[in-house]
Amino acid sequence: MDIVLFPVTTDGPALTSFLERLCRFYQEEFMRRVKPNLITAPKLIGLSFGIDRGWLSSMTMYGQAEYIGRPINIACRLQGAVKDKGRSPAYKALVTYAAYRKHFAHLPPSRAVRVKRILRNINGEVPFGCKKIALLVDGAH
Repeated sequence: MDIVLFPVTTDGPALTSFLERLCRFYQEEFMRRVKPNLITAPKLIGLSFGIDRGWLSSMTMYGQAEYIGRPINIACRLQGAVKDKGRSPAYKALVTYAAYRKHFAHLPPSRAVRVKRILRNINGEVPFGCKKIALLVDGAH
């Protein structure tokens, strides 16, 4: 799992475009470079994302900038929960309501549905409300 941080000023449509292009690039490269070399392809192929927004604290550890904060924890838990219900988690994102309003509200309603997930060590055992966003919608996965 990798964590990508974006400045608070990141434009929503630009972020959406970046994620869509990243998914398409991964999909094309997997089909071109990896799949031909597999005897049996895995059942699930694709990227999934967890996205939150908020303040992070920065510190230096061993000469490198490191970041900590609730948004990282929530985003990681959301990414892990993409697969918990429904169809394939490939090329999907679970997004907090705050991140949705700021960065993804421009999407048509058909691409973002309300869901609830139980996130480990977050919110007790109370389901956490979020939006599930389809990043590739042309049926190419």
